[in-house]
Amino acid sequence: MSGPSSVSPPRPRLFCPLPGAIHPDHRQVEEGTRRWARAAGLDGLPGHEALLGHRMGEPAARVLPGAGREAVQLLGDLGLFHVDDDCEGGPPGVRPAGLADRLSRLLYAAEHPAATLLPRDPVADAVRDLRRRTEALFGPHAGAAWDAETSSG
Repeated sequence: MSGPSSVSPPRPRLFCPLPGAIHPDHRQVEEGTRRWARAAGLDGLPGHEALLGHRMGEPAARVLPGAGREAVQLLGDLGLFHVDDDCEGGPPGVRPAGLADRLSRLLYAAEHPAATLLPRDPVADAVRDLRRRTEALFGPHAGAAWDAETSSG
């Protein structure tokens, strides 16, 4: 008797009715996401450096291949923004009260991007920036949708 065959059976082709597509500026979107993270001060925070390695601009460019570049850039930057790693790796993740405080501050920043009540924080500042850009790109109703989603919880 011989051992198992080293020849693998043929694999069926995966059928997808939609052709693959990617935004023509996908490389610029990727670099834009990296620049945005550095400018926002996110690249030095726990977990965010690893997220930069996931190339969030490319999936955004595949999801919105025919959209305007600003929309693709916004989606790439939203994909990079990840509160979970920020909260798990640092002191807020150790105590539930610290996590609740952290998330309530980020929620406040999202709901009130122009408010200056809270101290400077790179992650909250990034949330404010994403909210402002969403409203600039899609209008004030898009910002109101953020408020409705966070308060309906």
